[in-house]
Amino acid sequence: MSSSTGGNNQPNTSILNPIYDQVFKLVFGTNLNKDITLGLLNDVYADALKTRIEDITFVKQDPDKSSILDKTIFIDILCKTSDGEQFIVEMQKGHDPDFLKRATLYASRVYSSQMFVSRNGDEDIRISYSDMKKVRFLAISQYTLFPHIDSYFTYGPNIDINTNQVMSDEITYTYIELSKFNKTYEECTTHIDLWTYIFKNIAKTDKGIYDTIVSRQDIFSKTCNALSRGSYDEQTLLTIDKAILDYTSTINNVERRIQKGREEGMAVGREEGAKQKAIEVAENLLRINLLTVEQIADVSRLSVDEVIKIKSKI
Repeated sequence: MSSSTGGNNQPNTSILNPIYDQVFKLVFGTNLNKDITLGLLNDVYADALKTRIEDITFVKQDPDKSSILDKTIFIDILCKTSDGEQFIVEMQKGHDPDFLKRATLYASRVYSSQMFVSRNGDEDIRISYSDMKKVRFLAISQYTLFPHIDSYFTYGPNIDINTNQVMSDEITYTYIELSKFNKTYEECTTHIDLWTYIFKNIAKTDKGIYDTIVSRQDIFSKTCNALSRGSYDEQTLLTIDKAILDYTSTINNVERRIQKGREEGMAVGREEGAKQKAIEVAENLLRINLLTVEQIADVSRLSVDEVIKIKSKI
């Protein structure tokens, strides 16, 4: 087992891949598997939390009330603890040049939304600053976000660069970069290692290692069981498979069209050829209404802001 996955890098068709939004939300964003999400958060924030999180509530997001300055936000998973602290968990599969800005927007939007609360159906009431709770943003990214940092795991409160002392941890950002993780299962020594191994490799690891993880009888074995296709009914699997097939097919088709646009642009000596083709692709995808704004930005190689601007004109 010398490879990074302990296998041959071929997909294990009996296991759902958690890097896809549909799978990630199914396993980590529902009450059915709440203890898996609790396990992830407690392990990721083990050094930052004073006590372990005992329970969370998944927050239902209302798209009509999720915009600020005309910026609509799309959060994969939003949950809060019994004392009001909120956690944002994002799985970022594709490359987004503006992802770090989007992370800042998401976290600040959730933090500022605490200022007004509804009580007994009355009008929104403003709370005091002292009552505002912390927001923790966690992103699992398939691509590299910080090429200048060697570690695959980064945690970022507001720190003074001179003394390395924390000035504020009201909003913190944690990133797991799968592209930097190259450990085999045997080399995983921490819970963060194991979570990262599962996110990156579980869908392509060999049966021996998969069975070993399942036999642990802990939160990691439960996660593997939750990622098993055998845990879901046929209709759920059909829905997931269709969503993934539509997504991957769209990406493949769009990438071919964008490549053609690049070639056409080069042929006439204009860089705007590829850009215009990307805009046309985004327009078509928006009209089809199959993918989210983030997914369209991913496959078209435009920024999220550019896609939103295009959407406003359609």
